Amino acid sequence: MDVVGVEPADAFASAAIEWAAGGPGQPLVDAAVDALVAGIDSPTLRILAGAGHANADAEATELAPKVFKELGMHVDERLSPSAIVAGARQKARRFLDEGGSPRQLAQDVWRMYVNARYPAELSAWAGLDDWYDMLDTGVIAGDPADAAAAVTEAARALVDGRPCEPAPLQRLFTGGDDGRAPTLANPATPATPVTHVTESRRLVRLWWVPLAFSAVVTAFIFVVALSAIGWEAFDPDFGAVFLFVAAVSYFCAGVAFAGQVAADWRERRRGRETPDRARMLADEQALIDR
Repeated sequence: MDVVGVEPADAFASAAIEWAAGGPGQPLVDAAVDALVAGIDSPTLRILAGAGHANADAEATELAPKVFKELGMHVDERLSPSAIVAGARQKARRFLDEGGSPRQLAQDVWRMYVNARYPAELSAWAGLDDWYDMLDTGVIAGDPADAAAAVTEAARALVDGRPCEPAPLQRLFTGGDDGRAPTLANPATPATPVTHVTESRRLVRLWWVPLAFSAVVTAFIFVVALSAIGWEAFDPDFGAVFLFVAAVSYFCAGVAFAGQVAADWRERRRGRETPDRARMLADEQALIDR
């Protein structure tokens, strides 16, 4: 059955691409319902359309490949690099057709770039996301409109299937001849190598270790002291103070550890594992140096 050319069918095909790129199952279930109403039918499509909200992800994982086969649709295997690239291309096309935030698009496609294990089709987007990050954190000065223009051009290149030049990260670190902040319209001369520091972030991640160590040492000393003097000679007042100090140490260590877990979770959610990030930044520099 050819599902091309009918609006609900196009919506289902779009939902299929989004799901295969790692999206949730509910939009695919909703699109299946609309497709059935429009007259597109297959045995497994009916089952998928009847999936409940709580089971949408599981039902989509089990049923979607069968639906695609029954409808004669070619959809790449879920979470495969080709499926994620197709999802990124669809995001870029939607951005060009409907508008949206260039910053959000750069971040979304960068995350997809990491999840797809760095396919060449999306390589330019790492630099675009870095560009916005450096503007946001004040590492460089510049006009966000230049970054937005670069994102729009990268989106066009992705949709057209043509290569896109990497973001000019190197020249953004030096000023133009007129002393203004570097922009695409104001190229820098001569450029200095881009340096990205990740060790400081790793050290920050370890700030809870001394607190945890102090809590362990405090507990150890308390146990040794009890073993040495025995419970009969134990001073309740001293014990209360000691236990209070230990409790405070444990509490501080726990809070610090919970904060680090939350920070790591937020970073992983953005697809920014430090080793992968450092490797990609090194790859960007290699491209620039060429």
